[in-house]
Amino acid sequence: MMKRNGPYDKAGRTPAKHDAGFMLLEVMASVAILGLAVVAVIQLFAGGLRLARVSDEYTEMVLLARDTMSEALLKDTLEEGRVSGATEDGTRWSVEVSGYNRPGTEFGEGTTYKIYSVAVMVAGEGGRDYTLMTLKTVLQ
Repeated sequence: MMKRNGPYDKAGRTPAKHDAGFMLLEVMASVAILGLAVVAVIQLFAGGLRLARVSDEYTEMVLLARDTMSEALLKDTLEEGRVSGATEDGTRWSVEVSGYNRPGTEFGEGTTYKIYSVAVMVAGEGGRDYTLMTLKTVLQ
């Protein structure tokens, strides 16, 4: 058997020069694909951060509406009308109290009551808003 110098494949042939490594075109294509994948991952992270911020703003609006509603309902007397204000961060809120049914409806032996509709509206900076509504019965 003859002794051969250099690398050979299984068939005994010497490999071509371009089989020794990657071509420039192959490297460029793989870098481009990797770049697209990195851009997609960065966009996913950015979208997740945006959704987390929107969720945080919405949660703050819900908590403000709940606290404002509790404050309005804990009063001894309700007066029909509208009260509004804003928080330090620019979130606007309003409480609207209106009669829900005919005033002076009889309840038991000459006792009258009135049902009020209480609505709390909260508007955030991004154009998002949240409304919370309930009814309250007041004996008169």
